[in-house]
Amino acid sequence: MAAFAVISITPNPDLDKQIAGAYAGAYLALSQSAWLISDKNVTTKEVCDKINVKPGGIGAVVVKIESYFGVASPNIWEWLKVKMAD
Repeated sequence: MAAFAVISITPNPDLDKQIAGAYAGAYLALSQSAWLISDKNVTTKEVCDKINVKPGGIGAVVVKIESYFGVASPNIWEWLKVKMAD
């Protein structure tokens, strides 16, 4: 499976609802403006389409995660490890 980071410049409840609807059980909210999601065999464009990130829709940046490093809560690292291994 692939993991993606979805980043909004400001808190975005509409984006949160779109992600929860499109990726129930396959996302982790990091904050009110950042999420991790997982999906199979999709591009970043297809992720954007699923969550309505487009001109005239919701504004955000979607990035496919190829590797990761940092300091954060252990549940974030565990989520990434599991989702990227599937």
